[in-house]
Amino acid sequence: MGLGIKRFSNVDDAADGPRKRHRSSTRADVSSNAILANMTLLDLQSSLRTLLADPVCGPVVEMQLQSHAAASLRAEQERVQSLADQMQEEASRRAEMLLSNTVVGGIPGMMRVSQWSHTMRPSLEPIYNLSQTDPRFNGPSLAWDVLIDIARMALCPIVGDPRLEGTEEDNRSFHEDAERILVGIVREELEDAARMAQD
Repeated sequence: MGLGIKRFSNVDDAADGPRKRHRSSTRADVSSNAILANMTLLDLQSSLRTLLADPVCGPVVEMQLQSHAAASLRAEQERVQSLADQMQEEASRRAEMLLSNTVVGGIPGMMRVSQWSHTMRPSLEPIYNLSQTDPRFNGPSLAWDVLIDIARMALCPIVGDPRLEGTEEDNRSFHEDAERILVGIVREELEDAARMAQD
């Protein structure tokens, strides 16, 4: 009775047996999703360029890319708008909290002018970061709008109620920092316009 042991006709067959089995195991189809998951960005870009150059596939791939770009742009614009809205709400909340707790030297209804700049200053860095985003996402213009509103809040906001102690000189450093951001936004817009004119 045979034991089922494979006999090789020669030494070469014996050595090649495992290799043949290994080769056959790698022939199994790999799913497209698995391939994409393991592709590097450069490999993917290279494959897309090849498809774009194809007269048949090219127009379809181009349409898909443009559709994806438009959707990504809209999503980023919505995200940036949401950030600007949050900044505006946070600034309004800070201002309302300050107005509801106006006490100077134990006298209610009194407020130092410098308290406004101190209260609003934490908003400057997020606004600056927003102003540095790509103009296509409306970041600079949104940062401008939010900053103008906050700067107005930091001016003597209400005449007579609360009563203010100090002058606008006490807010100078805040307004100078806000002005630097505004000037930076204008400068960037002018430079972008100049670059577009050259193109």
